[in-house]
Amino acid sequence: ASQAQLQTVVIANNSLTGPLDDVFAGSQSGEGWILNAGYNAFTGTLPEATLSTGRYLSLILLSNCLSGTLPVALCANTNVTELLLSGLHASSACGLSPFPGLSVFGVEVSYLETNWVRGTIPACLLSGSLAALSFLALSGNLLTGTVSRTATIASTLTGLDLSHNALTGTIPAAIVEAELSLLDLSFNRLSGTIASTATSAYATTGTTAQVSLSVNLLSGTLPRSWEEAVNVDVLKGNLFACAADSVGRTAHLPAHDPLASTYACGSSLTTVSLIVAVVTALLAAVVIVCVYV
Repeated sequence: ASQAQLQTVVIANNSLTGPLDDVFAGSQSGEGWILNAGYNAFTGTLPEATLSTGRYLSLILLSNCLSGTLPVALCANTNVTELLLSGLHASSACGLSPFPGLSVFGVEVSYLETNWVRGTIPACLLSGSLAALSFLALSGNLLTGTVSRTATIASTLTGLDLSHNALTGTIPAAIVEAELSLLDLSFNRLSGTIASTATSAYATTGTTAQVSLSVNLLSGTLPRSWEEAVNVDVLKGNLFACAADSVGRTAHLPAHDPLASTYACGSSLTTVSLIVAVVTALLAAVVIVCVYV
């Protein structure tokens, strides 16, 4: 869109309420819309019909009281440069409580409300089809499912934040191979290993690039390209294996990770061993009970 066609609506950081449809109603015509309605208390769902027009260049809706799922229609906006959709139902005005089922002064409160944003990540968002996209933030929702193994990272993408969801499966190699300024997949349920072909961009001297994979179910050996990563947080809450150098010291852990000096090494084999041990103990207990019954 040319500069004359650009249309910008910035209504962020207010206490605005009401259906999100009312906000989008003003962008039914024209091209090159930049919409920033973050940090309010808008309700409703992301309007699929309006998004399918493909006229948005920037969409910022983080921290509202929205519900539903992420529509595939987001990908109709092929010229979009940023999609900041973190915490779509995380505004303080949503009335959330961190204590599920707790009764306070006779009033029952619930953390996981039925209208929380949930569902899966549309595969098209990580297919490389959004060739202008520079930042994708979907953190702090209740997104489930896996990240497609065929994920493709557009060369324009500099930031990917999928943290604080409930994503499962493995991390596609393309994601750790991409040279991003921010990669945050922390606080999910991701498992498996990290591709040995991971980028060394996080270890470049003086870099501000950040990578965080903490609090998942990751295992195996970390890529050597991350040994000198500068802004790294990957050890916490995972079970990575450790190699030993020629004098028996722990090697190949990211030296700048907050837990580098105190990390208790493990591996996927350790996990299997623990499971086998627990199952064996349970079977032994069953046998003992049967013998004495």
